[in-house]
Amino acid sequence: MKKQTGMTIALLFFIILLPITAATAGADQICVRFGISDPVCVVYTAGQGETGISYSAKEGQYVSSAGGWVVQDDYSEEGLLADEAALLEYLNRHSRELGGTTVTLLRVEEDGYLYDDGISYLSVLGDSISTLSGVTDTALYNSNTQGNAARYRNPEAASNETGATLLLERSQTWWNQVAEKAGYTLLVNSSVRGTMASNGIKRCRQLGADTNVEGEMHRNTAPDTIVVYLGTNDYRKKDLTADQFYEYYRKLLKKLCRIYTRAQIYCIDITDCYAPGLSEELLIDQEPGMTAEQWDGTSYRLQHFNRQIALAVQDQNQQEGEERVHLVELSNQNQSMMLTLDLEEDEDMTQALAVNCGAGKTWLSLHPSAAGHRIIADAVLAVMGGGQVPEETLFPEQKCYPLEASGAGEETEGSIWKIDTEGAYYSSDGARLYLDQRTAQEDTVIGKIQIPVVCVSRDLLEDTSDEVHLWLSVMTADGSGQIRETRELIIPGDLLKEAFLKGFHRKGRAVSQLAGVSAVLRWERGGRITEGIYTDCCYVGAYLEIPVDISLSANETLLFGKDQTTKILIDSHLEEIDND
Repeated sequence: MKKQTGMTIALLFFIILLPITAATAGADQICVRFGISDPVCVVYTAGQGETGISYSAKEGQYVSSAGGWVVQDDYSEEGLLADEAALLEYLNRHSRELGGTTVTLLRVEEDGYLYDDGISYLSVLGDSISTLSGVTDTALYNSNTQGNAARYRNPEAASNETGATLLLERSQTWWNQVAEKAGYTLLVNSSVRGTMASNGIKRCRQLGADTNVEGEMHRNTAPDTIVVYLGTNDYRKKDLTADQFYEYYRKLLKKLCRIYTRAQIYCIDITDCYAPGLSEELLIDQEPGMTAEQWDGTSYRLQHFNRQIALAVQDQNQQEGEERVHLVELSNQNQSMMLTLDLEEDEDMTQALAVNCGAGKTWLSLHPSAAGHRIIADAVLAVMGGGQVPEETLFPEQKCYPLEASGAGEETEGSIWKIDTEGAYYSSDGARLYLDQRTAQEDTVIGKIQIPVVCVSRDLLEDTSDEVHLWLSVMTADGSGQIRETRELIIPGDLLKEAFLKGFHRKGRAVSQLAGVSAVLRWERGGRITEGIYTDCCYVGAYLEIPVDISLSANETLLFGKDQTTKILIDSHLEEIDND
């Protein structure tokens, strides 16, 4: 929030100091008030050749040389006072209309910016995640933001000149939520599609106003608070190391602190996204003790880049001698953020815009939905309030294991049923697929079932409120084939997506021979299947553990299956082949 600075003015003996009231000045006099916090009023008589302003009252320089005073409610160029002569000229010119009233002057700091105007201003420096058409691509308070490429499209914006495609309302953006809840007015959002820390340095001066806007803004106005949300594009750039990223980020912070001497700065670290240009070797990123054979799909590169952001913040504060720069550890909500990724967001991108995707891949998964923007806003507000971003606890009662981790799904004395699809078969009408069955040797209770999910339709992952509906049927023990109970078994959408995200950075190729039907699957990093009959699906590759608590009498048979229309592949005998 804005820091109000008290002003102590050592006035010369001939200066007349009067309380600031309606009767302060006579009909031919003007009360010149310096500042709005702890102001001091100097009475000036129209037509005099001096104001009687002490040296300490005009400490610093005037506007023409980066400092001085601005007339509070005059948004024209004549309200920017270059020297004392300009002030005298201004007062004499307006003596008739200002006589007997007060003129308030706002101080321009030595950095050339205006802070103490009674309004708390917020500016943002970011990449496409922070864009919005009608805001970040227009020049309202800073002329240099005109035409900045946006990624999110505001449905209420009059124009969309830079081709933004992802629909998001202004009220849903993280920065608008922060501004409204923390009491800020948005000054400048200088966010551009594709920005990295290295080229974001060039836009540091876009965060203050450079245009007088009648009735609204002086061109010297600076942000009281700056939020930097950069690093995602740096992370995805395969020829950039974490050490190099630190150098760029540190230079960025140095420049911001040098330009905006009174601004508080908040730096949001990054969460995971689809990075098609990154190989397995780059994702491991020389993590000590980690080999390709041991790799579990974790992006150690992401962890290393976030350490560099934290280190840059720490080093900048050490240089400043105070805590002006604050770290927002959004990465504490990494899985929650990934659950909000739009998996089909860039279907409409052209090859020209898909420069980081590789040949033939015009799609990405890196922009959060409105739910993700809420998480970002909450993280920033937590740190602004003096707290920390909490560590996430996702689905504590749910479990998922990689398909190859056979030990994770071992059966334990009847309580867990690990599905084996080797004997899977279709019903006579082809409408149902029977995946497995189990006959009880004695009275027993099946507490949990572990389902080997290979892939699932993308639309089920896209909306985690969706569910996959399977079924369990209990066949009586008399051999008649009669079904005494059928129960619906539901796989929650959030569990599916959690499992999908755990293998997000893996790629592979395999063959399924389920129920005599052969299918080849090839999936790329980011999960999309790009070959075979499942090309509208994303690879999951995990056993999902679902509670069922179903009782069986001795010799009763429990059948597990799915309807043929359900968009999910369940196969415990997937044969992986070389991904050439």
